[in-house]
Amino acid sequence: MFLFLLICSSASFAQITGRITNTTHTSIPYCNVILIKASDSTLVTGTTTDTSGAFQLEIKSAGMFRILVTYVGYAKYYSPVISISENTRTYDAGTLPLESGHQLKNLVIVAEKPFMEHQLDRTVYNIESSIISAGNNALEILKKLPGVNVDNSDGITIRGKSGVLIMMDGKTTYMSVQDVANYLKSLDASQIEKIEIITNPSAKYDASGNAIINIILKKDKNMGFNAQVTGTLRQSVYSGAGTGFNANYRTRHFNFFGSYNLGDGTNATYWEQENQYSVPGKPVNLISDRSYSATTGVYHNGRLGMDYSIDKRQTIGVAGECFIGNTNMRTATSTNIYNGGSSPDSTLSRVGNNHSLMQRFTGNLNYTFKIDSLGRELSANADVVSFNSTLLETDVTDYGYASPLLQQSPSTLKFSFPSQLSIMAAKLDYVQPLGKNTKLETGIKGSQVSSDNPSQYWNVIQGVDVNDAGKTNHFIYNENIFAGYINFSRKFSERVDAQLGLRAENTQGHGTQTLTDSSVKQNYLNLFPSAFLSWRMDSFNTLNFSYSRRIDRPDYGSLNPFPVYLSQYNYSMGNPLLVPQIGDNVELTHVYKNILTTSLGYLYMVNVFSENIHQDDITHITYHTTDNLSNYQAYNLLVSLTLHPTRWWTIMPAVNGFHDHYYGIFQGSNYTKAGYTVITNINNSFNFKKGWGGEVTFFYRSENINSTVVNDPFYFVDMGIRKIIAHGKGTLSMNGSDIFWSNRVTATQVFQNVNYHSLNYDDSRRFRITLTWKLGQSQFQREEKRKSAEEELNRVKK
Repeated sequence: MFLFLLICSSASFAQITGRITNTTHTSIPYCNVILIKASDSTLVTGTTTDTSGAFQLEIKSAGMFRILVTYVGYAKYYSPVISISENTRTYDAGTLPLESGHQLKNLVIVAEKPFMEHQLDRTVYNIESSIISAGNNALEILKKLPGVNVDNSDGITIRGKSGVLIMMDGKTTYMSVQDVANYLKSLDASQIEKIEIITNPSAKYDASGNAIINIILKKDKNMGFNAQVTGTLRQSVYSGAGTGFNANYRTRHFNFFGSYNLGDGTNATYWEQENQYSVPGKPVNLISDRSYSATTGVYHNGRLGMDYSIDKRQTIGVAGECFIGNTNMRTATSTNIYNGGSSPDSTLSRVGNNHSLMQRFTGNLNYTFKIDSLGRELSANADVVSFNSTLLETDVTDYGYASPLLQQSPSTLKFSFPSQLSIMAAKLDYVQPLGKNTKLETGIKGSQVSSDNPSQYWNVIQGVDVNDAGKTNHFIYNENIFAGYINFSRKFSERVDAQLGLRAENTQGHGTQTLTDSSVKQNYLNLFPSAFLSWRMDSFNTLNFSYSRRIDRPDYGSLNPFPVYLSQYNYSMGNPLLVPQIGDNVELTHVYKNILTTSLGYLYMVNVFSENIHQDDITHITYHTTDNLSNYQAYNLLVSLTLHPTRWWTIMPAVNGFHDHYYGIFQGSNYTKAGYTVITNINNSFNFKKGWGGEVTFFYRSENINSTVVNDPFYFVDMGIRKIIAHGKGTLSMNGSDIFWSNRVTATQVFQNVNYHSLNYDDSRRFRITLTWKLGQSQFQREEKRKSAEEELNRVKK
């Protein structure tokens, strides 16, 4: 009822309309119309004229204004002073004529946003401005961003914090870690406009995840038809190719957009593992595994949507997305078993053939109602997600023994892992100004998740598939989350802003293993407070403080208890007994002239997720799973710079140092482990004459502690060059990722009876040639014309 009364109360909405022509009364489309304050020429808002030369400006307060009109080839036009009172609803500025100025022939002005921008609550990376992004996928781009680390298992951390929530266009992806990784690998960087890193989200966002990465996809704002086509050739250990396009058609009321990506190729992965088994009074036994896999796949990723402006205040949109991945993987694994000697007593050679099909379909319906000029706004979103996957693998193992008396025939194991996941979610958000400098935001959300995961194993005996009842199982998981939040923000002065928020989430989860007749139920309510304070000390310095509590629920794959075998002695499995990890995060950030950013943070978590190895010293069987560790705390410091040594060279170094400390009761024992980690990321951007440019990126991470595992240092170097061709319509890029093939991670776990070492790397050294071409005359012509006021328009508060 409270929301209804707020929405229904009336308020004014002032609009200034008009039309731009030349001295012969011919309409001028796509020119820049900017509203400025008459007193000091401060920018208020801006727009561009449509195909008929008409424009419409929306303002939110009374005052004295002037209209500034700019267009290449014409002199600037300043209107007389316009008075807008509290009672003004519309103001017709009439026809504004432009006079011809000095005509610039064959001039193409290219204005690019900086790669990195600092905002109050986030850091924004403009991917479309980056050369190094050409031909890369979204996951590879994340590896290059300061403070972001993607390990060889595709796990993502930010400033040492795990449990990162991935969002697309501000919407939760609802996917597991591995599913997110597969999706990001299929998403070409040419379709990404920017990536937002939110290290301390407010109560408005889902409480899940210690930090948020929001990937904004391209959606052209120009009128008419505009498109971009991209083609890439890739060479690593194997060759590959990709092609894609994104298109937009915008009219006064409709905006149609779509994209499609096709990628194919083969990727190689290398993995080594060594386990020591120590039994008192017996020689040390050793099992060594080496594995090589080649995965050949074809990936399709399509997006289609439409926005309809009902009027100047209301917009309704619908969008759909489809991802299909069809892969075949061949794996060769060699296992050597040493019983106290220097030569293996036995050897297992396994060849596996795996076929998988992943299908993900997403639908979204959204509505926005800008109720009045004071800032009241109502928005609604509804999402439906369907994810289906099938996996069928056949493993053939040959046995070799030092003693001829122990010889045995090869064995064949087949297994199938189909999975069905469906998600429905809806949310309603409302913004209510409480005076000139105060704002209230509130909203509710509900989601329902159903996951169905049957698994079946067969031993092939004399050509007949015989069900292995000891491995076969069926796991069903259902989850409901109901949430509500309230945010209160106030601008105390021109220099001080503050925000307080509180979010409540109730989670109800139920997992069942049908064949073992066992189940796990969870029902808990959590409160998530948040607080933000910004102090603009002077024109050069800003100090920001933030606090938030976050929760990281186990992904659906981590709850699935099915074993996935790497060899007869090594497998991985989920843990249905996992409980969420909850963390409190505090950050203090200082920004100097948007050049130097220094951030100091502290994170404390309970029930932290820990990827661990368990082993049986008698059977020599090892399995990998995720457990909860009692406590974790971390201090982190991030320093990033944006420097311009010359006009054509921009360097952005960033150093992230943090101290991790894991402690508490783990597997029945007291456990404590602490250490320091330093991550260095240096991005060099070069902009030369005649459309030439280049980038060089260097990344280094020192030794790192991840609960019970210690990861060794590694580094990589990426390089790229670019040439803008055809007067800005085309871009030809060549780049190399991990050119020294140095991105190789070794890990060690020594705890209780586990003594484990591993090496994991893939064909990360890749060389690409990418051609990007823009279609649509309106976009290219307007690109020349609108850049004259690009700087002013970028300063308009969106």
